[in-house]
Parts: sequence; structure tokens; C-alpha cells
Amino acid sequence: MFWKFDRLARNHDHAVMIKMLLRHEYGLKLYCVEGFSEDENDSPYTAMMEQMLAVFSAFYSKNLSSETKRGKQQRALKGEFNGSVPPLGYILVTLTEATEERPSGLYIHPRLAAIVRRAFRMYASGNHSDYTIARWMNSRKEIQQLREGKRPIGKEMVRDMLQNRIYTGRVPYAETFYSGSLGQGKKSNRHRKNW
Repeated sequence: MFWKFDRLARNHDHAVMIKMLLRHEYGLKLYCVEGFSEDENDSPYTAMMEQMLAVFSAFYSKNLSSETKRGKQQRALKGEFNGSVPPLGYILVTLTEATEERPSGLYIHPRLAAIVRRAFRMYASGNHSDYTIARWMNSRKEIQQLREGKRPIGKEMVRDMLQNRIYTGRVPYAETFYSGSLGQGKKSNRHRKNW
């Protein structure tokens, strides 16, 4: 039993294959709480409606993906941060939290940014590995408070931080870079198509 058949698969071909497998290989009857199922009755109308709903679900999924990509690209072209979790050392002010004095975007978190700067300096010195930097960061009170109830920072997280282009003052999206005040509405230097 499904709430809607679009929960089974968003791709029409996959939906057909899964339903065929369940019905013919395993002899199961499929019922839909909201929608149509040819197992409810053997009317050709019901079978057609089930297939039509699968096609509409596939369209909805592809259209949603396209709209989401377009929205992210537009945000990036305007120099806006594309994410919901700010990188370590930053505070994210969302559109709902924004004011005239403090527009939406990324802002430096004074105490955490100092830790991030030190981590970059440690790595640049050549005397510290990702692992030793992670250990040092986890020893900091601010990091312990931030990570409370979560896994401690590991060497992979440090490596990701050191390679994150946000820390160079750019807003990356799909291999396009945006400079200016980080995530606060600056236009891009060049569009992705120029790469």
C-alpha cells in the first residue's frame, strides 16, 4: 500500500518496472491511498489513470529539479550564499532574519573565525597535519560548545575546510566563482558557460 504512487518512484520507467516486478514476479496487489490503482478494479480507465499519474510525477520531479537549479544559479550570480549551514567561522543571516542594517548573507563569527584562521596558519606552516589540526580544534572550548552532541571534528572535516573556496572570499557554485563581500550580493566575475 502506498500513499501515492509517486512515492514509489519519480521516474516513470522505474515506476513501471517496480510495479511490474511486484505484481508479476511476486504476485502482490498494489493499492494507493490517494490516487488510482489498477488492482482496485480491472477497468482500463483505472489502469490509464495510474500510468498518467506516474507520468505527471516524473514531470513534477524533473521540473522541480530544473527550478531548484535555476534558483541556485540565480542566487550565485547575485553573489548570495547557496546553503543552509554556514562554513565554520561564519554566521548565516537568512532572508527572514535580515534587516536593513544587516542584509542576508554570511558574516564572520569573531571567536570561531580566529580558530579557523589559526588552523589555516598551522597548516600553512607545514608542521601540522589535518589530524593534528583537528585535535587542536577539538581542544578549543568554542568548538566543544559548537560540536556538543555531535561528532568531534575529524581530519576529513579539516581537509574540507582547508579546501573550501568560501574562505578565499568567493562564493562557489557549479565551478563559477563570485567575489566581493562574501555572500552579500556581489556579482560574478564570469559565468559558468565561459569555463
